[in-house]
This record gives sequence, C-alpha cells and structure tokens, in this order.
Amino acid sequence: MEIRNNNEIKAEIILLIMAFSWGISYLMIGVCLEEIVVAFLNSLRFIIGFMVFVIFAKKRVLNPIKTPFWRVF
Repeated sequence: MEIRNNNEIKAEIILLIMAFSWGISYLMIGVCLEEIVVAFLNSLRFIIGFMVFVIFAKKRVLNPIKTPFWRVF
C-alpha cells in the first residue's frame, strides 16, 4: 500500500467537494426555479460568489505573494 502525503489527501478532498458542489448546483437550480423568481435567484448567486471572492481576496491582500507578479503565471 502506498503512503500518501498530506497535500495529496487535501487535494483529493478539495476535488471531491468541488465535484459535489458542481453536480448539486444543477439540482438546486432546478428546484429553486420552481419556487423563486429568476432575478432573485441570480442576485443570490452573485452575492454568494462575491462573498467567496472577498474571502479569498482578503487573504491574498493580507498575505501577498513575495515573488514578482509576472512569475505567478
């Protein structure tokens, strides 16, 4: 049996969470469209996306990368 390091396990867990959230979104949109107005559903999606973006952006601003910007890509 192969021993895995901590980063591989974290990567697989993140991949599973992403696949679950990607798959469940289609189901939830179908259910929500029966109950909620389309404009309200879109506004909720943008608000949630913006909040996630702010969390990651704040983390990036507080802990900036020490390498030059052009080397990030």
